[in-house]
Amino acid sequence: MNVQVGFRYLKTGSGVATDSEMPLTAFAQFPALPTELRIKIWNESCHPRVVELHSQTFTDGVSETPKWVSNCSNPAALSVCFESRMVARAHFSVLLPVFRSMSKSGIPIPRDLYFDPASDLLAVLGQADFTRLVDLFKAVRLQDPAGRGLQRFCLSMSSWTHSFHFEAQTHMIWHMAVFSQLEELVLLMYDEQRPPANFRDGECVLEAVPGMDAFSRLFSANWRQLFDSAELRLMNLKFIPGPVSCAAA
Repeated sequence: MNVQVGFRYLKTGSGVATDSEMPLTAFAQFPALPTELRIKIWNESCHPRVVELHSQTFTDGVSETPKWVSNCSNPAALSVCFESRMVARAHFSVLLPVFRSMSKSGIPIPRDLYFDPASDLLAVLGQADFTRLVDLFKAVRLQDPAGRGLQRFCLSMSSWTHSFHFEAQTHMIWHMAVFSQLEELVLLMYDEQRPPANFRDGECVLEAVPGMDAFSRLFSANWRQLFDSAELRLMNLKFIPGPVSCAAA
């Protein structure tokens, strides 16, 4: 078993890279390492992610039903070997109720998208229906071994202002049990209903919003006057098409 790693050697002063200075892409001796060290390495590979969801309508022959769809990849450790999968499943304990993008037949196909409710940030694109969000939060909490549920959540600025624009209503919604466990809320400047068309089996990352520092500070200050439970950030969302291992190299 060869294990892919992300370390790079520095070049020498000559400016010419030798074999020992080329990027290290595999470590054939990994299986010979002590079990404790291998487990530690697998645990280190389970880093927090930004996982996107968007709504897509499928026709099932009777009615058109909106479904949650995601084009994000699963953590690599889930598919390397039995040992790595066992470690990863301890981290990514929740299976999000999502489907693949629209198939040629128009039939929704369920997919396994693993999620860590404690560290992963769930980013919902487009307009967010409050009732469906509540159901999604409940589905995550029911699967969470810790019983806390989703702790980091992200949605578009336009969706927030459209759905939760009244201060009293927002205050009431936020303090409902389904949202009270949140530790972080991120509002996105990304305003599209879906990811870019070329985003398949990739990953998402948050980026700072250029020129919005003053507005972000003002917005955060007003937010803290209403709520004292969660951190608020204003960010952009960047999509890195898969496979992630190639895109991030």
